[in-house]
Amino acid sequence: MSAYSERLRKAKKRTAAQLVSRVTLAMVLILLLAIAGSTYIRQDRELERLKREQVVLDRAIKQLEAEAYDLEEQKAQAGSEEFLERVARDKLGLVKADELIFID
Repeated sequence: MSAYSERLRKAKKRTAAQLVSRVTLAMVLILLLAIAGSTYIRQDRELERLKREQVVLDRAIKQLEAEAYDLEEQKAQAGSEEFLERVARDKLGLVKADELIFID
């Protein structure tokens, strides 16, 4: 075998090995891109779900704050004479001694 044919055989082996290396590298890169894309899509969906949940929770917080404010107002008025009279009239049906009751 001549030196030329030996060099040609080695060059072909190198070229085949380089081709396998390049194909393997390309497959690994494609796999990594697929994984990264899948992760991005999953995280994006989760982010949208969490944003919707946050909107619902913010509404609930505002509603509860309004209820707490109303309860504080009722608590502040609970000891007043007017409140007690209103409860006696509305809830218990009581009237003052000098009042006249008209029934429809």
